[in-house]
Amino acid sequence: MIDSLMTLKFLDSKSYAVSKNNKYNFPADSVPRYSESIYRQRIKKMDARTPMEFAYNENVQAYIDLYAVRYRKYTQIILGMTETYFPMFEQMLDKYGIPLELKHLPIVESALNPKAKSPAGAMGLWQFMLPTGKMFGLEVNSMIDERCDPIKATEAACKYLKYLHSLYNDWNMALAAYNAGPGTVNNAIRRSGGKTTYWEIYNYLPRETQGYVPAFIGVNYVFSHAPEHNLYPVEPRKRYFEYDTVMVDRELDMTSISVILGITMDELKFLNPVYKTNVIPKFENKKSYLYLPKDLVGDFLANEDTIYKHKHRPEAEATIASQKVHVVKSGEYLSTIASRYNVSVSDLKAWNNLKSNSVSKGQRLVIRSGETAPTQENTASNNTAGSTVNNTKTTTANSSTKTSTNTSKGGATKTYTVQNGDSLWLIAQKHGVSVEEIKAQNNLRGTSLQAGQKLKIPAKGNG
Repeated sequence: MIDSLMTLKFLDSKSYAVSKNNKYNFPADSVPRYSESIYRQRIKKMDARTPMEFAYNENVQAYIDLYAVRYRKYTQIILGMTETYFPMFEQMLDKYGIPLELKHLPIVESALNPKAKSPAGAMGLWQFMLPTGKMFGLEVNSMIDERCDPIKATEAACKYLKYLHSLYNDWNMALAAYNAGPGTVNNAIRRSGGKTTYWEIYNYLPRETQGYVPAFIGVNYVFSHAPEHNLYPVEPRKRYFEYDTVMVDRELDMTSISVILGITMDELKFLNPVYKTNVIPKFENKKSYLYLPKDLVGDFLANEDTIYKHKHRPEAEATIASQKVHVVKSGEYLSTIASRYNVSVSDLKAWNNLKSNSVSKGQRLVIRSGETAPTQENTASNNTAGSTVNNTKTTTANSSTKTSTNTSKGGATKTYTVQNGDSLWLIAQKHGVSVEEIKAQNNLRGTSLQAGQKLKIPAKGNG
C-alpha cells in the first residue's frame, strides 16, 4: 500500500493547502537529515514510552527515508488526515487496553484511505481480508462492506490485535501475525527452532512481513518527529469532531441527501465509505447509519420526511456530479479560490449569489466545473420531475402564499413568505432555483425554517 500513495486520487495533493507552521524555521524546500546516532537516540526515547519494542536498524531507516524524503508530500497529506481518524483510533485502542502507538498501523496498511483495496482483496483502513473481517463481526454483502466503515473496522482491528497479542505475548509478533496470519508466524517459529521474538524469527518470515514491523516503527518515528523533518499537516477534508451520526430507518438514496441538504456526493461518499452504491439499505434487525457534517445533522432531521420522499431525477445527478463545495479557509479570497479551480470570480459570485468579493472563513462556496454561470436573461427554470417549462405568467395555486418582486444591485429578487410544511427544497423546486442559491441570498447556514419567515428568492424561475 505504500506504493499506492503515488496513484491514489483520494490523496491528490492539489486539493489541499499545507500548513504554514514552521517550528524550526527550515526553508520551505528543506529536507532535513540526521546522523544515525540521532535517529537511534530518538527511537530509544520512543521505546522507553511504550510497551512495544521499538528498535533502530537499517531496515527502519529505509522506511524513515521513504516517508520523510521520497514520499514527503504524501506524508503531509496523511498528517492532515490523522486529524480525521486518530481521535477515534485512540478512543478505541484505549477501550481495549492496546498501546496507542498502534494508531499508526493504518498508515502502513492503507495510507488512511478507507476505500483502499490490496491486490489480494484486503479492504479498508485496516486492510481486512474477507474471512478475517467476518470472523470479527464485519458484514460484507452486495450493498455494504463494513471493512470500509472506519469505526466498525477499527473496533474489529482492536479485537483482532488483542487476540493476536494473547497468542504471543509480544506486540511485534502480533503485528507480524496481523500481516501474514498466525499460521505463517507459527511456521517461522518452528523453522527458527522455537524462537519467540520478531527479530529472532525475522529471517524465516515472508519478505513482506520482514518489512512490516520496520515500516511500522519508521512511520511512528516520522509522525512523532514530523516538525524535525520539516513536515507539516495539510488541511484535512474533515476533522473527526466535525461530523456526527444519524440513524436511517428506511432505504435512502444519497443523491436525495445531496440535493436537499446541499452537500456534495464526493463529501457524502468520503464520510460513508461503507456503502457500495449510492443507496443506504434497510436491513431487518440491523440499523443503518449515516455520517454527516455536524452542521447538517439538524437540517437532516428537520427535513427527514422530505428527504425520504424525494424522487431522484437524472438531471439532478448530472448537476451534482459536476458540482463541488469549497469551504473558505482563513486568508483566502475569491480571486485565489477562483484561480485554484480555474474558474472566474464572476462565475463564483453568480453561482453563490454573492453581491461583493468578500468571503468569510467557514463559508461554503459552490464550484461548478466545466460550466459558465448563466446570465439573468438566459437562465432557464429548474423544474421538478413531471413539470413543464412555462415562460408565461402563472397564478399561485395557494392564495395564502404571498410573493413580491424587488430589484437591487444584486439582481431581481422575490420575497416569499414561508408556509406551514415548507422546506428549503420545496421552495427551491417551486421557484426554479437551488437550495444553495436561497441559502446564499438569505445568508442561511442551515435549512431550518419557520412559518411566516421572509425569504429572498432570485427572480429567475417559474414561481
